[in-house]
Amino acid sequence: MKSNVDNYLEQNPRWKEIIIALRELLKPLDLAETISGGDISYTYQGRDVATIESLSRHVSLVFSKGVLLEDTDSVLEEPENGSIINRQLSFTTTEAVADRAEVIADFFDQAIELEKDGVKSVTEPDD
Repeated sequence: MKSNVDNYLEQNPRWKEIIIALRELLKPLDLAETISGGDISYTYQGRDVATIESLSRHVSLVFSKGVLLEDTDSVLEEPENGSIINRQLSFTTTEAVADRAEVIADFFDQAIELEKDGVKSVTEPDD
């Protein structure tokens, strides 16, 4: 039986190899992988960390609290949807994923630490 993520890959053949490359980088992390809102979502203890989105021109790796991540090389981009919190990396080749593997790992380490520490974005309500 195919998983929802396998179905997602079949529906996105143009970007399949890039998505697979990103997923391989994320496998060792303590994250749950699901399909949410039509994209691949990664959560840590039920809290959104990142999403892989297949768009017409590229694949985006969107960090849910990207504005809070330390980005010393200024590689994170503001998403096209105008989010003030999210930040993304865009990919059109598997080589670009490989070239940024170290920075991707660093951003995920930071994002998971934010969730472990219970840090809220400016738009999240207090519990």
